[in-house]
Amino acid sequence: MHFAVSEFAQFQEFCGRQHGKVPNAVSVEVAKIDLLTQGKHWADVDDLATLMPILGPAHAAMETPGPNVAFKWTENIGDVTLAVSVSAARLKADPTVPAFRMEFRATQPATDNLDEQLEQINSILNRAFFRVIPSAERRFA
Repeated sequence: MHFAVSEFAQFQEFCGRQHGKVPNAVSVEVAKIDLLTQGKHWADVDDLATLMPILGPAHAAMETPGPNVAFKWTENIGDVTLAVSVSAARLKADPTVPAFRMEFRATQPATDNLDEQLEQINSILNRAFFRVIPSAERRFA
């Protein structure tokens, strides 16, 4: 985060020197993407439903519950738009291993304090992650 803020400040300074104009951010977008693979992060379908309780209702509705489930949602948290996507994935290295791609993305109009804004967005993304995987700290520590 601090690297991104520093790089943007250097870019602004460069543009100011070279062109006499300093660009300003209009919006900020941060994404966190994780890949959870069977055998490493979860053992079987039952363990997967324990890991991600949100999958329980989907599995209950399926005749043969499995890892081919996807869900998305978008919500507004103040002026931050949070988009969450969890979908089945396959690894390039071994397509036979089931996996889940989890994407947490937040966008917000830019403010004057980019450090503070990124910290706030990071907090929103982390809270969303822990709502999807409530046992993450215990399981992945």
